Amino acid sequence: MIKQAPMRSLMLQLRTYMTTNSESLRQKIFTGTAWTMLGMGASQLLRFGKSLILTRLLFPEAYGLMAIVWSVSFGMVMLSDAGLSAAALRHKRGGEEDFLNTIWTMKIVRGLLFFVAMSLVAYPVSKFYAMPDLVWLIPIAGFAHMLEGFSSTNVYVMQRNMIYGRLTMLEFANDIIGLVVILVWAYFYPSVAALIGSVVICAFFQVYYSHALLPGKRNRLRWDPAVATEVFHFGKWVLLSSCIYLVYSQGDRMMLGKYLTAAQLGVYSIAIMLSEVVSGVMGKINSNVMFPALSNIINKDRSRLLTVFYKTRLLTDGLMVVPIAVLMLIGAQVIALLYDVRYRDAGWMLQILCVRLLMSSILTSSESCLLALGKPKYAVLQNSLRAAVILVGIPFGWAYAGMYGVVWAVALTEVPVLFLLWYGMYKNAVFSILHELRSFLFAGMGAGLGYLISNYVLM
Repeated sequence: MIKQAPMRSLMLQLRTYMTTNSESLRQKIFTGTAWTMLGMGASQLLRFGKSLILTRLLFPEAYGLMAIVWSVSFGMVMLSDAGLSAAALRHKRGGEEDFLNTIWTMKIVRGLLFFVAMSLVAYPVSKFYAMPDLVWLIPIAGFAHMLEGFSSTNVYVMQRNMIYGRLTMLEFANDIIGLVVILVWAYFYPSVAALIGSVVICAFFQVYYSHALLPGKRNRLRWDPAVATEVFHFGKWVLLSSCIYLVYSQGDRMMLGKYLTAAQLGVYSIAIMLSEVVSGVMGKINSNVMFPALSNIINKDRSRLLTVFYKTRLLTDGLMVVPIAVLMLIGAQVIALLYDVRYRDAGWMLQILCVRLLMSSILTSSESCLLALGKPKYAVLQNSLRAAVILVGIPFGWAYAGMYGVVWAVALTEVPVLFLLWYGMYKNAVFSILHELRSFLFAGMGAGLGYLISNYVLM
């Protein structure tokens, strides 16, 4: 009864925001959240099951190699991030044909440049890490990203209009295709090629379904200087934030790649992958549902933002914070139960990394809210704080406590960000300390439940 009353109140408050086809924003928020959680939940289960099978078919060295490949790939993505998707979702002209075709043209150019850049850095990176296979793995990853640049902007249109059913099903079908390809490949030819080959196949299918299976107009090459100028103006802050975010999100693997063997880095990557299962769902909800919804509310009635923001977060706190807190207590037992002895160290790493995961799940909604308010500077500042902790904390932690120190340095990156985002939300009149502390109450409940499971169920 305690949870039902706030949710009924939220439904009444959102009922006034009517959109096309007589579907209220309230309905779109909850429908979008349901589809997103269903799709991401299924996707993460597939990812988890794939990990369990592949760790028995492949060696940890394969995961270590791919950790470097994805770090370099992600780095290039961040260095070339022009905020195209965010512009398509929040801009008032985001539904216009000229606007979308210009965005599509910019995506293609960006993808081609990305492939060239990845090909150029492959050899130096392979020499730096003394891993010869990176010479061919990195360009293939760049080719897959280039293909994604040709995908239709109809994806953005459906996200903007908060229509997720077909899109979620197609994304899940893509995951199924990737799973089948990688398992068959790894079974008959167990090598790192299985990991990168499936990515290319999925990129081809993504381009196909975005053009052939999603409703909307076909994209054409178009360059509208006015649109490009607006996108670049908004994107400059996104680009700066992304460059700094690169150091935060991939700095640990890039730096550890020099300290650790490929096998040790592979074990660490497993812990990271498992810690991001829940955060992946939360991130998807915020980018695909909360960000468009909050942008809609801000454009129509800014005065209701505070109430709507915290009542929607009540749901996400209950769905995300509690499971993460449980995992923080039982992580080592879960790893011991699911993986063989080679990956045992991933257990204690996972438990420590859940500290970061808890903080991130609490703060992600605030990040989306500030961006929807047109305050991208906070994204730059928060990522700067995260990057600073990584750059200082990892060498310090490695010198004084080895891997334990490194993992704790990564886990504590969100602590300074908490106070920055609280300040930003307070300054923009979207802050309530009592509602913020409610999230920590959920974390305490989850920790208590995790303690019971750890000592009486998994003992």
